Amino acid sequence: LAGGLALLVSLNTLLLLAALLPVYHLCRLATNQLKLSVVCALLPAILLLYFGSVRSQVFSFALFSAFYWVLSAYRSRRRDILWILPLMMIVWVNVHGAFMLGLGLIGLFLGCETARWLAFGERPDTLRPAELRRLALFLILTAVVTVVNPEGWKLYAYVRAVATNPASQQLVLEWQPPRINELIGIVLFYGPFFVTLLVLLGASRKPDLIDLVLVLIFSALGLSALRNGVWFSLIAAPILARYYPTIDFCPARDTLRRLGTGRLVDWMGPRSGPPAPI
Repeated sequence: LAGGLALLVSLNTLLLLAALLPVYHLCRLATNQLKLSVVCALLPAILLLYFGSVRSQVFSFALFSAFYWVLSAYRSRRRDILWILPLMMIVWVNVHGAFMLGLGLIGLFLGCETARWLAFGERPDTLRPAELRRLALFLILTAVVTVVNPEGWKLYAYVRAVATNPASQQLVLEWQPPRINELIGIVLFYGPFFVTLLVLLGASRKPDLIDLVLVLIFSALGLSALRNGVWFSLIAAPILARYYPTIDFCPARDTLRRLGTGRLVDWMGPRSGPPAPI
């Protein structure tokens, strides 16, 4: 093989970086605090390093992150590059079985934005019917191109068989549910999960529907297998960056100052304020 092991390791490193950069960019868009953006991006970085051995799943990490970035940009009307989703899916479906998460992401964004439009009508922060139809069109196109692989539609049966294989779930650690009484389970899922939960509960405004649904769905996914903590961390990092600055730390600040822990006070962030748009 041209390049040998060195080329494989280099490509693997580039894919891990490609998985992290879109999420970090979403963190920067969510808050103007550089330090907070870096800290939030460290959350998925830790899991990417743990699961980032030279395996085909690193393609899924990068493509999942890119899907999240494209859909978030469309929802906030920063840019419309939905056309790239089917193209990325052609690559994804031929490199790893987690391509179904990409379809799931589009479906979640479409479902949540449709529900918001039905509930609130046309507002500056809701997608218009024409925008919803365009998102639905690209969901269909992205689903259709999943047949562009050597197995065609049979690939779905193979993915289902792998995901439900009892031998893997019983004998392979990363397919087993995370355990809250083990360090690896705390680091790779329960730690990020409880931090995200506390931030959302302490935020001064209710989370947007899409943020809430993403956290709930990928929390359930993370509870099913240790390896699924990666998807949760990629989803959660921008949400943490968006809602953490809205927590009112004033009571805690006063207590900490009385205790003389000034350094910790500096790390706790500013007073509450409106979060940046997604």
